[in-house]
Amino acid sequence: MPQKNISIPLHLKFLGSFLRVISNRKLVIILSFVFFISGFLIDCYLQSNKFLAPNSAVVTALGLILTIKHHYLSNIVSVITLISSDYQESQYGGSVEDYAKNEKYVNALLSKATDEGLGLVLILLGTVINAFGVYIPLVLL
Repeated sequence: MPQKNISIPLHLKFLGSFLRVISNRKLVIILSFVFFISGFLIDCYLQSNKFLAPNSAVVTALGLILTIKHHYLSNIVSVITLISSDYQESQYGGSVEDYAKNEKYVNALLSKATDEGLGLVLILLGTVINAFGVYIPLVLL
């Protein structure tokens, strides 16, 4: 019996496209600094605590997207990638040493680890500032 070609549902394609736009590592880092600094400067100018905490919540969301992008976004390319992500080692059966010799695989793995690590840092930083941002002393501008 021939195998049917099952495609990713439209809503997953749309979701993946939307999240890929905002999951670029450099863009996320730059946006995070912009949100933190703009929130702080606006609060300093207005002498209020209205913008830094909400902006840090946005940074937390960006960090979360960066953290999950390799586990989620890379798996919603096709149904085959979704299936193989769960059964990768048992299907390919290569040893750890074989994978370690593949430079492309190692570089991709390091990139994933970097994104996930930076994402976790942004989640933690955004959460701490969101929780305690009202206690950061403001300077008079």
